[in-house]
Amino acid sequence: MRRQKLAAGSLLLTLLFLTTAGNSYAFKNEPEGFRGIQWGDSPSALKNGKKVYSKDNVEYYIKLDDVMQIGSATVSNVVYEFWHGKFATALIETEGHKNWSRLKETVFERFGNGKKPKRFMEKYIWGSPYRGKSYMLLKYSEIKKKGVLYIFSKEIWKQRKGYDKPVAKEGAAKGF
Repeated sequence: MRRQKLAAGSLLLTLLFLTTAGNSYAFKNEPEGFRGIQWGDSPSALKNGKKVYSKDNVEYYIKLDDVMQIGSATVSNVVYEFWHGKFATALIETEGHKNWSRLKETVFERFGNGKKPKRFMEKYIWGSPYRGKSYMLLKYSEIKKKGVLYIFSKEIWKQRKGYDKPVAKEGAAKGF
């Protein structure tokens, strides 16, 4: 009985290590920004940029002269997100399976295959929220026929989480 518990405990620890170890790495060609804009840069670094939306310390910009191509994929949207005036996230969207497949092929070529957390979903992850400089998510919706690639700054993501907690706590204290 004791031997079975030890074996089960060892198996559990091994599985825990294997599921987290693959997700705690700096990946191949890990970006430090997107298209020449470095993580943490101000919106003024975005040449020919135009603010398209803002809410709660987050501003979204597009580049009026942005190249709407990544590899052989035609992208429908490229959005630059700034949190508290710091470049935090790049959002790249595609329409149709053909363009998404081309984007996926280009991303895999540059950054490696990533991790596919769910077997039947077209969703891939690069990096970990805890190590490295960037975290990436590539996914496709068969229903909407749209794909999206998010490239996040981990440092700003951590700052944002740290900022949101006290705001939520204050809201919980006053809101009820």
